[in-house]
Amino acid sequence: MKTTMLAACAALAMSVAIWGGAMAQMSPAPGTIGVIGLGTESCATYLQQEQQNNVPFAESESWVAGFVTGHNNYTQESHSGTSTDEAGIRAWFNSYCSAHPYDSLMRAADHFIVAFPD
Repeated sequence: MKTTMLAACAALAMSVAIWGGAMAQMSPAPGTIGVIGLGTESCATYLQQEQQNNVPFAESESWVAGFVTGHNNYTQESHSGTSTDEAGIRAWFNSYCSAHPYDSLMRAADHFIVAFPD
């Protein structure tokens, strides 16, 4: 029983060390924001998924819609993206991401908000 308890404690200590290190690496640098979810994927990945017309692309579009809606809700004065429809949003993202394949989806969404403030 003592051996089992020591093994369990060692496993717990190892887990804490691994997860603690991983969490420290995931913390955003000062002056930046933390991005979670699909906003971290690249524009190149977004375009590839769109060409394949697969489920991850629909999820990426949903992430963008949520991000822009969250921005509008947070600012309370913004109606970003409401002057166009889904096809217009998709066309804008395809154009932006083609020109900036290494940008993250979040960076593209930030630029979209600037391009379509109302």
